[in-house]
Amino acid sequence: MTREAQHVLPQEGQWAVKAENAQKASKLFDSKRMAIGYAYDLAKDQEAFLVIHDEDGTVDRFEATEDTNKLIQMVVG
Repeated sequence: MTREAQHVLPQEGQWAVKAENAQKASKLFDSKRMAIGYAYDLAKDQEAFLVIHDEDGTVDRFEATEDTNKLIQMVVG
């Protein structure tokens, strides 16, 4: 199972969802909200984190899915 982070970042006037080390985006969206929803589903399936970027490309925030939070609790807690 892949555990690479899923990034939501701007790309050519759209919002891209791209795996941590991927060459290309897995999908492009017109809205950041739609890209985050898609990335969340991918991250949940992969037990990965989300990295959400601002329009200038800087990291805005990190998010964990419900499944990722469970994994963290097992390791930490």
